[in-house]
Amino acid sequence: MRTSPAPSREAGSKERPSAMPACSPRLEPGAASVNAYSIRGSTSVATRPVYVATVERPLGSTGVHTHFRGFLAWAQRRNLPVHLVTPFDARFAVYPVFGVGRLAKPFSRPFWVAWYRSSHWMMVRRALDRRLGDFSGPATVYAQDPLSAHAALALKRRGSELRVVLVVHFLRSQGDELAANGYIVRGGRLYHRIQALEQSVLANADAIVAPSSWALRQLEERLPIGIRAERIPNFVHRPERPSSTGKRDLITIGRLEPVKNVDFVLRVLAEAQARGRRYTLTIVGEGPLAARLRRDSARLGIESQVEFTGYVPQAASLLGNHKVYVHSALLENCPLVVLEALAAGMPVVTSPSGGVPELMTHGVEGFFWDVRDVGGAAEWLISVLEAPVKRARLGEAARASYESHYAADVQCPRLMRVLAGE
Repeated sequence: MRTSPAPSREAGSKERPSAMPACSPRLEPGAASVNAYSIRGSTSVATRPVYVATVERPLGSTGVHTHFRGFLAWAQRRNLPVHLVTPFDARFAVYPVFGVGRLAKPFSRPFWVAWYRSSHWMMVRRALDRRLGDFSGPATVYAQDPLSAHAALALKRRGSELRVVLVVHFLRSQGDELAANGYIVRGGRLYHRIQALEQSVLANADAIVAPSSWALRQLEERLPIGIRAERIPNFVHRPERPSSTGKRDLITIGRLEPVKNVDFVLRVLAEAQARGRRYTLTIVGEGPLAARLRRDSARLGIESQVEFTGYVPQAASLLGNHKVYVHSALLENCPLVVLEALAAGMPVVTSPSGGVPELMTHGVEGFFWDVRDVGGAAEWLISVLEAPVKRARLGEAARASYESHYAADVQCPRLMRVLAGE
């Protein structure tokens, strides 16, 4: 991982993270007409319904939810035939089935994972089958996960006239993510079953959407024979106005799990305090590390500076109440919360992991910090928070970057053309 120089040094002592790679050009404003897809191809999107399939609940706080809810909202405002399909469409039938897994979870996490995957696959397949039965003709399934894509491919093999498109929200593999969180054994039978299903889906999907060039490279490593993939960055809608006028200093949003590395932000906050700078931090989200992070804030002597909000619906609405967005994940694909911060016109200080360096340029919309260097990170933080003019400049650049590259009206037309096979 490339690191950034400390703010007190001249550039050159270390290599700065680069801007977006040349192989992944940003789409210029106006390059994609919002209505272009409706008049192109033999079967236009206007007559070809799109079913957004996911094993997730219809509402939630994950980046996956932000992605598909944002796409649905964009399409619905244009009266496009885009529909959400989840296992929870059959409300009464799903709960007894899913309940078995929940009861078993405290006793066997691998059993819970296996039950969750098999039951959600079965239910999303049934839901898709019912929805497709209401429409005769070609349709597209926009799968938000490998299980939903697997369900759609099963229906396609049965004779349905389907185009199956998978978006890669996961990092290298869902198996790796489950193993990292202690749910399954890395290298075990279930781990290999998950990877085998992913390989099959990636090989058989009609198209794959990769939100970052980093994700695209991961796919190419897994399928060296070539894949039908296109890089389309994530997109967000502009956050709502702040719910209050009070300003806190820092905010971070995300699931409280090991890969998000939120404890690093706590240590940076404590280091800044040791240097005579007392800043406030809002941590939004839930997860397995919530209790430990609360204990860490008390141990570091910053408990009074840190607010844990837990789950907050529409958490992006809190961004405008803060001066700087901070992110410290060890690995990311194309994090929507960083895009939401750009949309809110906030400077972003983040780790340059995975696809994050494609989203912003060091020194323009914010800065990259090295999550191995608490002292250097504290310097970056102080340099931004103690300089209102700099913050304003970074915020203006952040908003401009969002408007040009990550607004829904920029990326959704591109996505619709991929879904239509144009």
